[in-house]
Order: sequence, then structure tokens, then C-alpha cells
Amino acid sequence: ALRNSIFNIPPAAQVYPKFMRGQWEVSLKFSGYLFPSDKISKADITSNVNIPGFQKCSIAAIADVGRELTVYNMNIDERNGLQDRSSDMASTINAHLGYKAVVEGGEGLVI
Repeated sequence: ALRNSIFNIPPAAQVYPKFMRGQWEVSLKFSGYLFPSDKISKADITSNVNIPGFQKCSIAAIADVGRELTVYNMNIDERNGLQDRSSDMASTINAHLGYKAVVEGGEGLVI
């Protein structure tokens, strides 16, 4: 089995420089993949759709890994340089899936 100590650990807050603050339209283009393991064959990995990346929504920030082109909005706070993770997560999931699957509610994201 593949083991990775970074799974399910959210990244630390990133403070963006002043020139990157504001609202951005992000274009994400999929151009293929590599299998970094010599221990597990490509056939074994691709045959199991439960491995993150091979099933829609298995990786929240890239809800459809194989989608050729995805365009979504990213918001960086003008004052403190922090990303609006709640808004951005909803934006990227909805854009990858092609419909409004996630909405922002009073208690955070609602699926």
C-alpha cells in the first residue's frame, strides 16, 4: 500500500505578496500524470478507483483531476494577504464538477 504522511494535513496559511492580492481568474489545465512508485504498477493503481485522484471529488481542491481545463476564481484578501479558503474551495469544486455542488452557508461550506 502507498503511505504518505502528508495526506489529510491542511497546508499552513500562505501570506501572498501585495501584487497578488485581490480577485483572480485561475485556469487549471491537466496535461497528464506520472506514477512515482517503482513498487506498485500503473495497472494496479488505475484499477482501484478509490485511490485519490481516480474518482471525482477524491481530492477536494481538484475535484475532477482529469478534466482538461478548469477556470475558477481565487480571492486573496487585500489587507492581510490571506487566501479566502472557504470561497475558493467552493469555487474550484463547482468549476471542476461543472455545476453548483457547493454553496457558502452561514456555517461554512454546504454540499
